[in-house]
Amino acid sequence: MIDRLREKRLHGSSVFPFEHYCMKTEKSNIFVPCHWHEEAEIVIIKSGETEFIADGVRIILNAGDAAFVNPQQIHQYAGLTSSTEYDACVFSLKSLLFAYKDKSQSFYIEPLLKGSLRFPQVIRSDSPINEEIRRTFSGMINFYHEKNPGWELAVKISLYEIICILIRYNLLSGSKIIEKDTDTCKRLLEYLDAHLSEDITVAEISRYICMSPNYFSAYFTKHFGRSFVKYMTGLRIEHACILLLSTPMSVTEIAVNSGFENTSYFIRKFRELTGCTPLEYRKKGADVPGNALRQP
Repeated sequence: MIDRLREKRLHGSSVFPFEHYCMKTEKSNIFVPCHWHEEAEIVIIKSGETEFIADGVRIILNAGDAAFVNPQQIHQYAGLTSSTEYDACVFSLKSLLFAYKDKSQSFYIEPLLKGSLRFPQVIRSDSPINEEIRRTFSGMINFYHEKNPGWELAVKISLYEIICILIRYNLLSGSKIIEKDTDTCKRLLEYLDAHLSEDITVAEISRYICMSPNYFSAYFTKHFGRSFVKYMTGLRIEHACILLLSTPMSVTEIAVNSGFENTSYFIRKFRELTGCTPLEYRKKGADVPGNALRQP
């Protein structure tokens, strides 16, 4: 399985693989690009609108909606309003396994881990179980941050409770995604990441993926929610953001390294997507909008 676009950050710690992220975006065209990880993920939208794409399906999430990401599922997020905010909790299903294998593990936890059972993609705010899920989710975040004695157990109990709610309402699905599409998307993301600094044309990438240019363009837009050119621009700006904060490279060097031959064009596109110049972004560091691009 293609591995390069698998997110390699450690969520939480090796002894307790759970992490909470509070995501805030202030520009509609700053997005968390396509990636996947071994862990599951639960997202609750607090305000604004968020574009959520999972396995090529585009869903608009509104305040109060809950979304789930299954292990190894390709997904991305984009804020669509000026004050989008959401909470994301990433956790390892392996941490919910028992030393003694009982029916609950055999019927639910292991199938979720292996992919033969899947979380629902979205629970809308007007769903009869939404309030119960959000209340449990909110309590789980409080346990995590307050760090009172036994908080780890309280967090795990909350995760079990959310899974139990889904089971009670028969919302865990046995359907699986089409493996061929998943592998194609991962191969595609691998290639784009490896050739980010090069001038990649639609003709070139469509040949690599064994599709006609027209079919590739439609396929890409369907699975990634935006045109190939727009996606690549965002991906290159995202790469430039990382270099600005992690290296002493000049703006010109970063532009070239990120696939922009023209520095002026790079600065213009950077300002469009982040709301500031590259040097302003570097100066403000973690405080600028969009600096959470490599979050879950």
